[in-house]
Amino acid sequence: MEQSNTPEAAKRPTFLTVLCILTWVGCAISLVTNALAMLAMGAVSAVKDAVVDNASVLQDSLGVTMADGAQAKMDVANATANSAIAAGSTVFLIGIIGAVVALVGSVMMWKLKKMGFYVYVIAEIAPVVAMAVLLGGTAFSGATAIMSMILPVAFVVMYGLNLKHMK
Repeated sequence: MEQSNTPEAAKRPTFLTVLCILTWVGCAISLVTNALAMLAMGAVSAVKDAVVDNASVLQDSLGVTMADGAQAKMDVANATANSAIAAGSTVFLIGIIGAVVALVGSVMMWKLKKMGFYVYVIAEIAPVVAMAVLLGGTAFSGATAIMSMILPVAFVVMYGLNLKHMK
């Protein structure tokens, strides 16, 4: 009987396979929704600009002017809207980058490379930190923010349970 000197190919556990496939589906959904949201921010900006322009045209055609306090409030609202649109586009871009990096990490884990886990963890943590910096305290307010952290933390833990199968 002849013995083979070639090492046995490492077998990916079913649990890790399922996690990777779920991650790919989640990344695809995230890429599509963030891309659509970025496009929508352009439309929101155009609508906001049209409203501001139409308000000015209406004032001119009626021959009225706003009181100083009202005009100041309109200017502040316009500046706030511009900031929100710019921050929203940045947040959605960060979401796209995070999804791509998470996808790379999951492909590495699919190939049983331990480095993929660390890439994936960075992809899950970096967008949260970036949003906290961009949005401040509003990034972590409300039940939606808390719920949106449960799934990534659960996946990091479940991938961590599979580290023993990776090299």
